[in-house]
Amino acid sequence: MTAGRGQRRGSMNVHAPSMRRLLLVISGVSSISGIAVLPPDASAGPAQNPAHAIAEKFSQASETAARPPQRDSSSSKKRTAGAEPADEAELRAAQQQRSYEEEMLARARAEAEERNKVDLAREQAAVLKRAEEAKKNLERQRTEALANAEAQRAEEERKAAAKAAEAQAAEQRKAEQLTQQREHEARRLTERLRAARRAHEDEQARRNAEAEAATRAAADRAAADKAAADREAAQRALTQARDRLRNRTARLAAKVEEARHSRLLAARDSSRIATGSTTPHSPAVTPPAATGKAAGKATVLLVMVPGNRGIRRWNKTADPMLCIEGSCYISTGAGTPAHRVTRSKGFGPGIALGERAGACRSQLVCVFRDVEIGHATTWMQPIDLRVLRHDRREARRVSIDETCQIAHGKLSCRHAVDAGDYRAWIVPEGIAAQAGEQALTAALDARLATNLSALAPR
Repeated sequence: MTAGRGQRRGSMNVHAPSMRRLLLVISGVSSISGIAVLPPDASAGPAQNPAHAIAEKFSQASETAARPPQRDSSSSKKRTAGAEPADEAELRAAQQQRSYEEEMLARARAEAEERNKVDLAREQAAVLKRAEEAKKNLERQRTEALANAEAQRAEEERKAAAKAAEAQAAEQRKAEQLTQQREHEARRLTERLRAARRAHEDEQARRNAEAEAATRAAADRAAADKAAADREAAQRALTQARDRLRNRTARLAAKVEEARHSRLLAARDSSRIATGSTTPHSPAVTPPAATGKAAGKATVLLVMVPGNRGIRRWNKTADPMLCIEGSCYISTGAGTPAHRVTRSKGFGPGIALGERAGACRSQLVCVFRDVEIGHATTWMQPIDLRVLRHDRREARRVSIDETCQIAHGKLSCRHAVDAGDYRAWIVPEGIAAQAGEQALTAALDARLATNLSALAPR
């Protein structure tokens, strides 16, 4: 019996290393099988792992082998008291073997669970990676959709802009056509207005010519009557002069005879006085130089400020014409008399479209020679000739400036005609003739045109 217990103890000791090797093999197989046959869904838990199943089977087999055999009551009764310590040693060895196997099984289970956790973390990382890729794909699709929408909106805006441009071009063409029609209508109306004005001006000129002819006829009759009266008065004056001359001649003859008799008496008394005294010479008297002044004639030096209406907004020049009472004057230069026309002709189309300002065309300064100033004061008005509406400057009552003089070859006048948009000197024609063209031009440039303060509007 003792030998039987020793054989069983030896068999258990023999099986212990083999059990350890078996557990190591099972652990390796379970790790390999966990890696090789790991299902896609690792979240099923350790109950579905083959390593756990093998470990469970091995645990059950070891528990069955380690469990002591059932002894019947008859055999146990026959056991002696000396055999009890050997059975206790076998029990302790079996318990140690079982503890060792349980520890190894727990280690195997812990390793399997750790591998499951690693596999689960790896699977979760893969899932997160796939989710991130899906999110990126979604973002890319959303970006592409937004880009497509933006491109479509841009295309629609381009089409709308093209339609708007076409509509604007059509409106512009319609506006241009309407403008051309209006310009054509305006030209037609302008031509009709010009024709009506020409007809009116021709009629007015005819009436003025008839009035002038009647005036000249009346003047001629008055001049003839005056000439006849003057001839009669001259005849009477001549007769009276002849009578006075005859009487004076008689008186002078008597005085001459008396003087001759006195000289004879004086010569007789002074025959004893030696002669030889000298007779003083009287100094020669030079008559004063004629001034050449013509009654009622003057030279007008004019400087104009450029207008600010119509074409004068951009073309800062002028076309001066000078109107005095019912006559107007067109300059022919600083050395020749100005061309005199009637006021109706001066404002007619012949001057505006033809001769215009003459020598002063497109100039702000002008010299008008030999202008008629019929009275002590008369109305003077400068005109800036334009095409349709002339720029009529302020009319002033003027008179010939008798203070004008020439000093050291320079012309100067004390009294200038200052208006808001022009300045002028009214120079006597005799003084202007003495000054000459250069002095007149120099007076315009140095004395009038450079005096900007006098030309500024007040």
